[in-house]
Amino acid sequence: WPLPIWRLVTPSAAGAGDSRDKVPFLVKLFFSTVLRHLYADKERGETHLFASGLDFVNVRPGRLVNEPARGGTKAQMDAKGLKLLLTREDLADFIGS
Repeated sequence: WPLPIWRLVTPSAAGAGDSRDKVPFLVKLFFSTVLRHLYADKERGETHLFASGLDFVNVRPGRLVNEPARGGTKAQMDAKGLKLLLTREDLADFIGS
């Protein structure tokens, strides 16, 4: 039977929404040109999520890589000192915990 949903966890991306000013200039330039449509979609999704009234966690990882997990994934509200590189396996472990 279905279990009740207590909290929605959604993946977004570093540089989306109010985190844009926390990424390096060249990364910001890449996001606003090459990935502009992708980031427009992410920002629309975040706008709806934030206005939904749901209990949620919005995860904004940096660049995802196909490498073995490294462990020790950390999260912060202000992203200070975080690396903009994360394995997909570490992201899955973080979201699943």
